[in-house]
Amino acid sequence: MKILTLIITALLLAHASAFAINPAEVDIMVTVNKKPVVGPITLNGGPGINQGVTLEVTASATDGNSGDILNYRFKLEGAGQRGWNTWSTVTFISYELEERDIGLNVVKVEVRDSLETVQAAPAEIYVFRTTVEVPQ
Repeated sequence: MKILTLIITALLLAHASAFAINPAEVDIMVTVNKKPVVGPITLNGGPGINQGVTLEVTASATDGNSGDILNYRFKLEGAGQRGWNTWSTVTFISYELEERDIGLNVVKVEVRDSLETVQAAPAEIYVFRTTVEVPQ
């Protein structure tokens, strides 16, 4: 970053007249993007939840750049693999847990600002079977 600033300053000073700039009064302002900081994922089911129940996932994040709009996307990985949903400013999602979700699942969340994408620490949840198949 210092090298870039030095190059820009040298060019402006060397060619100040071309830019109609007084070389004694050159101010350069550089804004550095601060990537989002993501908090822990919140699950309504704790470490375990029953099949047939709605899993509610909530994420939170902050950004050090005022005016940056944060977008979120969610993914439920496990036996019933579900892909990433589309980017949105909505900070939560609900999954209707089905038979295909029985077993260990991992919830992932990504948050992005205008320049960078960061991942939250994944959260694990176990989906328990609530229906029993009786052989006939």
